[in-house]
Amino acid sequence: MRTPGLLKEGVPMSQSLPPRPDPAWYRKAARKKLSELRRLNPAAKLAAAQFAVARAHHFASWPKLIAAVSTRRQDNEITRLRRAIELGQTLEAKRLLSHSPALAKARINDASMLGIAIEHHQPDIVRMLIRSGADLYAVYAASSHTALSWAITVNALDCVAALREAGAQPDLFCAAGLGDLPSVKKFFDAHGRAKPGASLTGSTRFDSTGKRLPCPPQITIDLASDALYLACRNGHAKVVAFLLTQKVNLNFKAYHGGAPLHWAYFSASAPAIQSLLAAGADPAARDDTYRCTPRAFGICVAAHWGRMTLLKRSLRLDPTLVNILDGRATPLHEAARAGNAGIIRALLKAGADPTLKDHDGLTPLELAAQQGHVAVVPLLKI
Repeated sequence: MRTPGLLKEGVPMSQSLPPRPDPAWYRKAARKKLSELRRLNPAAKLAAAQFAVARAHHFASWPKLIAAVSTRRQDNEITRLRRAIELGQTLEAKRLLSHSPALAKARINDASMLGIAIEHHQPDIVRMLIRSGADLYAVYAASSHTALSWAITVNALDCVAALREAGAQPDLFCAAGLGDLPSVKKFFDAHGRAKPGASLTGSTRFDSTGKRLPCPPQITIDLASDALYLACRNGHAKVVAFLLTQKVNLNFKAYHGGAPLHWAYFSASAPAIQSLLAAGADPAARDDTYRCTPRAFGICVAAHWGRMTLLKRSLRLDPTLVNILDGRATPLHEAARAGNAGIIRALLKAGADPTLKDHDGLTPLELAAQQGHVAVVPLLKI
């Protein structure tokens, strides 16, 4: 009869690593193995026991086992920290960071923990990460966003406050996004040109071939134009009005290839829209993603992104936007594309027509089904 846990010739059965391996457990296992070995050979060394434990787990040596266990453990901790951040589990995040402060600098799918916390509007966890050593100036994922510019872009103002407390200083791009007019003015010379190096970051942009454009922009007029985009996106009309007195490009293609006027409609800022139109912004220009004119762009993006406050603001500004089809789809299509049930309900209540077809001939219901959003299909049935 074979001894449990052993193969023939007394070779230990191979074992797989558990989901949450702990180096301390394996060190304890090695000491236990050493006791077993010394019953047979009093001169047995710890190295022999460590080697036996490593071989039982299919590793060529003890150092390789410990390295693999440590990496697996760190990967698990990173995953758990990300989940804690996304769910707002502050105590769990605190526990993980207390045990392993280095997690504050970890990246997952090239995204920083600080960026993830900002995206999910978790200011308390942002502060924890900073105290644990998170880099304020590490870029977020594939973008060129610093923590501060990312927080401003996604309008996480509670996180902006935490970052400013930690010493993050706004450049031109960030100052414009905050609506900080005195700071914005300091970045321009007497001739209305943005000073070299005024922005350290900027919007994510691509050329017509899909190649990522330099960030921050390398041309001074583009630095100012990028700042104009973010001021428009966040609805800071006074900053918009000032920037329009400087050297800017009204046709500058920022995120999604939208011009400043597109993004002014996104924030539904009537004063910003009026200033841009008076300055000569093109109301017929189309963005690169939604293929919308500015007037349709704002509500379509808000519907797609699930931004209820901005959606309602757009409808208050112009109720006829509810069924606008001046791009690839109506706002209801965009909500269906993303499976945003709350937005779908709000649009239907405001008079959205579920029978309208998009540029590809699909109704919102058909588009939702195509995208696999089965939960919202009943909402769209006539």
